[in-house]
Amino acid sequence: MVYFASMEGNMEGYAKNPSSDLTRWIYALLILGAVIGIVAAGQYMRNVYTMFIVPNPTGTILLDLAPLGETTAFQYHFDVGSGKLSLAKPPFFGYSASGSRDGHSIVVIDSEGEQRSVFVIDLEGGTHEPFSTSDAIPMLLPALSPDSQRVAFTTPPEDVSTLQYIEAWSIYVAERGKIPEWVAVGADPHWSPDGRFVLFLSEAGLRLFDTHLRMELLVWPLERADGKANMKIDVSDDGRKLAWSNTDNHEVVIASIESWEPFTAVVDQRISVDAFWPVFSPDGEWLAYEEVTWGEFNDNPRLVLYNIASGKMMVVADLSAFDQQRMFMTDWIQ
Repeated sequence: MVYFASMEGNMEGYAKNPSSDLTRWIYALLILGAVIGIVAAGQYMRNVYTMFIVPNPTGTILLDLAPLGETTAFQYHFDVGSGKLSLAKPPFFGYSASGSRDGHSIVVIDSEGEQRSVFVIDLEGGTHEPFSTSDAIPMLLPALSPDSQRVAFTTPPEDVSTLQYIEAWSIYVAERGKIPEWVAVGADPHWSPDGRFVLFLSEAGLRLFDTHLRMELLVWPLERADGKANMKIDVSDDGRKLAWSNTDNHEVVIASIESWEPFTAVVDQRISVDAFWPVFSPDGEWLAYEEVTWGEFNDNPRLVLYNIASGKMMVVADLSAFDQQRMFMTDWIQ
């Protein structure tokens, strides 16, 4: 009896020991921390899972394609949602089609007799009107300014033996209803979001033409290489991303444009691929390009979609039925 009384006394003394209360608090905190950790881990896994769910792209990719054996290219549309490639239907016509920033219209090049004209097509009403006309200038790759009042476009050299030399190409800017004006040597023009600058390719790299000051500036010089006419660039609709293909380096570069004045851009990704004609999706989340395999029949061209955030890559169309040397992928519209 004395023994058990002593044990009771010891148990009572243990229960009242302040250090035992501290131990209980420590255990409680550990249990609470474990619960919080489990909840946080679950949330993290949900975030990771959500991060890798890539929504399917939508819209229409505009291409100029010449079937093998033919010398004339026609405007084709690739429906991204259905995966269907088909000849363009009214109100679309012409070639080198490019969408406006607001998505309400596109510009195309077409010929009327001896004259070559830039036309603007209203996608809502289905109507079209001539924007600028020239009977002497072969026009390619028109880009409509953000306010839809000007068009910048490229002209190739008259001597076909110099097509590969970008210094033989020219950039023109035309105001609505006026004769086009030569502004620079280069190719593939793209407007800044405010419509002040035109970014384009040159032999030295990327240049920027200031339409207010009427001057140009080298903003991204090439090192150990020259700009070539087979290089292509694209600027996302919001003006925040730049894509630049370079088959000599076997890559497509994706950069973030941090500022247009002064122009600064930082490379985010380099995709190892032999490709041409990079174009951004309307939301800037995807990049489409024409991938080739040198040495295979007709270079085995195919249309590839690349998700910028996840790196997901999809071959969505076989273009081997069309002449790879006459392919143009000009825009991606909604």
